[in-house]
Amino acid sequence: MEQGGLLFIGSKGLGLRVLETVATLIPARLSGIVTCADFDDSRSVHSGFQQVCDDLGQELIVAPKASDLTGIVSERRPDAALVAGWYQIIDGSTLEMVPNGFAGIHASLLPAYRGHAPLVWAIMNGDSKTGVSLFLLDAGMDTGPVIDQLSVPIEPMDYIDTLLDRATEVSCELVTRHCLSLLEGKLSVTPQNEVGASYGSRRRPSDGKIDWSLPAAQVFNSIRAQSHPYPGAFCWIDGCRQLRIWACKPFKGAYFGVPGLAQEVHGTGRLVCCGEGAIVVTQCSVDGETTAEPRDLIPWGSRLT
Repeated sequence: MEQGGLLFIGSKGLGLRVLETVATLIPARLSGIVTCADFDDSRSVHSGFQQVCDDLGQELIVAPKASDLTGIVSERRPDAALVAGWYQIIDGSTLEMVPNGFAGIHASLLPAYRGHAPLVWAIMNGDSKTGVSLFLLDAGMDTGPVIDQLSVPIEPMDYIDTLLDRATEVSCELVTRHCLSLLEGKLSVTPQNEVGASYGSRRRPSDGKIDWSLPAAQVFNSIRAQSHPYPGAFCWIDGCRQLRIWACKPFKGAYFGVPGLAQEVHGTGRLVCCGEGAIVVTQCSVDGETTAEPRDLIPWGSRLT
């Protein structure tokens, strides 16, 4: 394969959509397509990556470890690299091997929400907007100079899936604007301002446990931030059955009750008291059971902990 060109590195739905955009823009100048070994991840779109490679007549390169990238970059010797949906740190010495740099997609308006799960944290914090940044990677965590940014609104009833879709569309727009300039080394960049920098920690499925002592607004934000395609916010019914809440809505008006106490039926949903106010659960599963409505899955008077 001819040396030079653009090396793509990514995974998951975001990575696939960005790859499809790049494959449309500069199909003949893709020097390689790299993804991770995420076969056991429910969010994996490995077959989609394989299809793009088949369409281009290229081999899909699977890198099980971040350290594998060094050898791949050394072999392909690209002019530039584009990273989207990649959750491993790329070693600084590897970054230096590419003359026009590694550009990355990050779902926040950097320097805000550097690090992990930026969209999840934005919803959990009740933000009304976020964004997507295209930036050059450096040895820090999302600290490199910014190429371009676009804002993304967070609507009051948005869930993580709708926000992911919106951020993905904006990511593709940014790549369309700047892909050729990246490849040719003609980018204009702006250093990040450390004033206002913030970070998000990595989240695990166990971090989704609902704290019913919080105000209803915070419980609502936590549930919508962790719904599909993520594992979902969860708690226990009377300490013995696991409840995962996929959708809910805030109860309008004041409601006074013991946090976590299941109360009256609202349509097909079930009202649950919070530390301040209440929510109405509108979609849930109990021990994996999803065929019944929340009013039937969550008994009146049960305690959610």
